[in-house]
Amino acid sequence: MTGRIGGWYIGENGLYSSENFETAQIKLLSSGSIYANNITLGAFAQIESYIKLGSDDKARLWNPDYAGSNHYIFEAGRIGSSPGSVHLSDDGILVLGGITIDGPNSLISGQQLTTNEPAWWINPERAVFNDIIAKGKIVTSVFEIGKVQSVGGAMVFKPSYRVKEIDDQNVAFILEDKYEGSVGNYIYIVDTNGNLSSSCYRVEYIDIDT
Repeated sequence: MTGRIGGWYIGENGLYSSENFETAQIKLLSSGSIYANNITLGAFAQIESYIKLGSDDKARLWNPDYAGSNHYIFEAGRIGSSPGSVHLSDDGILVLGGITIDGPNSLISGQQLTTNEPAWWINPERAVFNDIIAKGKIVTSVFEIGKVQSVGGAMVFKPSYRVKEIDDQNVAFILEDKYEGSVGNYIYIVDTNGNLSSSCYRVEYIDIDT
C-alpha cells in the first residue's frame, strides 16, 4: 500500500516525511523504530527500558525500574551482554572501572583487578592503603601504644614545611606555611618520593610576608 496523508508518505513498512524513503529525515516504521534528527520528549514521556547511545550499544541511559536489581541510571563501557565498566545507579553509587563511590555510606574504594576484593578504601572513620607518600604535613596523628612502627628510612622528629617555590638565584625557599624556626637552624630537603637529600641548608635570613 502506498499513498499520502498530508505531508506524510505511506510506504510498505511505515510513514516517511519525504517521497524518497531512504533519505527521509523522519521515519515511523511498523517495526516500532523511529528515525529523526531531533526528538523532543514531554514532561510525562517515559522510557520503557533504556536509550541506546551509539550504534555499538556500549552506553545506555536506563529507566531504573527496568535495569534489574542494579537500578542503573547510566551505563557505559558495555562489551556484548557484559555490564559496563562505568555505571551510576539510583541509590547513589557510582562505579568507574575499579573505583566505587558509595554515596549513602560515604565510602570510596578501589578493587584489585584479579580478585575484585577491596584493595583500599576511605570512609569518615578510616582510610586504608598499602603505602602512603605524604608530600605535605601529617597533622594531629595518633600512634597507638603497643603497635610496632616499622621505619624503612630516616625518621626526623622536627617541624616540617611544604615548599611552595624555590628561588635558585637567591638560594631561598618559599614555604606554604609560616616558618616557626629561627636563624641558625638547619633545613633538610625531602623530594616528592620521600627521599631525604644528602645536603642541608643553614637558615641565614627569614622574611615573613605579612
